Amino acid sequence: MAVIKQEVTGSEEKSEDFVKDQIPLDKKTNMECLLYEKEVAEYQERKGATVLTAPNLSDFRNSEIECFEDGSSYSPPPKLVSSKRSNQKNPKNDAAEGTGQNIKASENENSEKLEILRSKLASFYSNVMVVDNVSAAKKVVWMLTNKYKHLVHACDTEVAKIDVKQETPVDHGEVICFSIYSGPETDFGNGKSCIWVDLLDGGGRDLLNGFAPFFEDPSIKKVWHNYSFDNHVLENYGLKVSGFHADTMHMAQLWDSSRHTEGGDRKVMSEDKKAYQKDMSKDNTDEGFMGKVSMKDIFGRRKLKKDGSAGKISTIAPVEELQREERELWISYSAFDSINTLKLCKSLKKNTFRNVMET
Repeated sequence: MAVIKQEVTGSEEKSEDFVKDQIPLDKKTNMECLLYEKEVAEYQERKGATVLTAPNLSDFRNSEIECFEDGSSYSPPPKLVSSKRSNQKNPKNDAAEGTGQNIKASENENSEKLEILRSKLASFYSNVMVVDNVSAAKKVVWMLTNKYKHLVHACDTEVAKIDVKQETPVDHGEVICFSIYSGPETDFGNGKSCIWVDLLDGGGRDLLNGFAPFFEDPSIKKVWHNYSFDNHVLENYGLKVSGFHADTMHMAQLWDSSRHTEGGDRKVMSEDKKAYQKDMSKDNTDEGFMGKVSMKDIFGRRKLKKDGSAGKISTIAPVEELQREERELWISYSAFDSINTLKLCKSLKKNTFRNVMET
């Protein structure tokens, strides 16, 4: 560190309090630091001190340097880091900072809720009978067409390779799996009450044809959600679906005509306490209380920005990819569609009948 002695006279002295009016050192830009050093040097000159030239601001702040003519040392005043300017708050900055903190806290809270939801959904996997070969299919089909034939069965399909906004289900799409739920009293093995059939990697068309005795039997009652879609995608494989009992999407519109505009999808319906009665949730284990969950909530992943941080836009991988890479969670999710369809059907039957009786 260089120390240059220079006598200075005839200059107007600056008040020692000038240092209190400086921007805090930890807030300064490089240019401000240089200007600050210059002002300190001028101040020392006016006090008859030597000029201080420091290689960097850190040395200037933290070192005691012999610079006064009387041999005393000089250390920058501690007040430099708590100047008047630093104590002045900008309401706009405070508001922006508060908003940012609230958004971050909200995002963390939502993230925690979604993790709990995913964990709860995944725990249901143990209640699902996974059918991925013709031999297993024959066993459950026999139970569906004999032992449990008298029950009402909710059915649902998951379809890949179709843009529902641009294409109809006629001759479009590939059924990758389907589920069947016949109520809590059923047991297809080891206490498993819901059937989930893998057509993507478990046998394809041959496995689906094994369920023809069930789907084509007109005496077996079947409930769907948006029946026309499921019926068409199954007909694409040569199945003649029969035994139609109800369509919960249309039941919702019969129960409440405003559903034409409010929406009749399972998620909206299961969140409606009037449509999805709470007692309908108690016919099985905890899964009933969840209702229908959004695919975006469960499988959505934030798109990464160029810097690698997570952005605001969420994307969902193709369903066939989800079925293979997040298998257990996907099986639980897709099996829930048939479970909630049956629960909605039971609840809407009561509500619709009550509406008819009251009019």
